[in-house]
Amino acid sequence: MVINRWHALDLLCDPVVITNNGDPLRNRLVLPLSGACWHAEGRRPSDLRAEEIGRGESRRQCSPANISGAKIDTLATDLNLLHADHQKLADKTRTMEQTLHKLTLKTQRVETSVQSLLNRVAALERRVDGSEGRSRRNNIRVVGLPEDVEGSSPMSYVEKWIKEPIPAWALIPFFTV
Repeated sequence: MVINRWHALDLLCDPVVITNNGDPLRNRLVLPLSGACWHAEGRRPSDLRAEEIGRGESRRQCSPANISGAKIDTLATDLNLLHADHQKLADKTRTMEQTLHKLTLKTQRVETSVQSLLNRVAALERRVDGSEGRSRRNNIRVVGLPEDVEGSSPMSYVEKWIKEPIPAWALIPFFTV
């Protein structure tokens, strides 16, 4: 339904029910933007009777002569307040959208970095596994040395022992690795 100027005048004075092609389920109760009309005349929205709402009638129809300058000023003030509130909400929405966009970009960069780091960790794990396997296979096991002969410094004992010539009996395949 199109709201014409008389509906707009009704909004200045009384609550109005706007009917929609006679369908009572689609009727709309439209309240004025300011309560000045009701309070000035000593009426409240609850003064509307249910049968008036059901029939789509308002309490009374306003004519242009009944509209005062104060009511128009009140309407203009209310519209300005609504416009300011709308502007604030639009600014907040714009800010939130920009923040969301920045966070989305940052999340994408973090996901890329995490994937790169996971690939690097997997490659390093493969290298460590290979190094551990080679170190296990390349260890020298010395058989036939008495226990605890190295003393407090096993490294110095091994250095001295390697420098000594290997006796002929040690070259038997049983003692070599």
